[in-house]
Amino acid sequence: MKKYIFILLAAMAFVACSEDEGNELIGPVTEASADEIPLNVKAFFNDYVSENYEVRQGISFNFGSNKSLAINSMGELSQLYTGTRELPNIDFGKYTLILGNVLLPHSGHYYEKSEMEEYDSFYQMDVYIKVKDSGYHAITGVPFWGLYPKLNNKDIRFTPFSTDGKVLKLVDSE
Repeated sequence: MKKYIFILLAAMAFVACSEDEGNELIGPVTEASADEIPLNVKAFFNDYVSENYEVRQGISFNFGSNKSLAINSMGELSQLYTGTRELPNIDFGKYTLILGNVLLPHSGHYYEKSEMEEYDSFYQMDVYIKVKDSGYHAITGVPFWGLYPKLNNKDIRFTPFSTDGKVLKLVDSE
């Protein structure tokens, strides 16, 4: 019996080590510097995440909520874009654009910043959201974006945090 328990424990340890290998932290991934990003790209995507709904109108993407996408070509960006404003030209040979949207249970939330780390098998993006007390409760989508030096082809996972570091509760998306 001890032999079987030892074999079972050894197998469980092997599986646990195998799962951890794909999740080793490689390090932080830094966004392109503000000086590198062309002004029209900054203006377009800052309007995309603006606190002012009227400013955000005309800039919309069809990819649902509670997602983050790595975009690596103007063709990919154009397929997702459903807005009315002209898309800015991005050098996708040099950069990857991250677009995302989180669905939160109250209105009055706005994108503040994001931070990303690379692991062996995925990227982890922490999205920081300003929480404002708007006086009413309605489900709100909070878009986010970032322009990064060309990224490897890996999944991007994200966690929304309030600016004070608390994890925010997502609303299930359809």
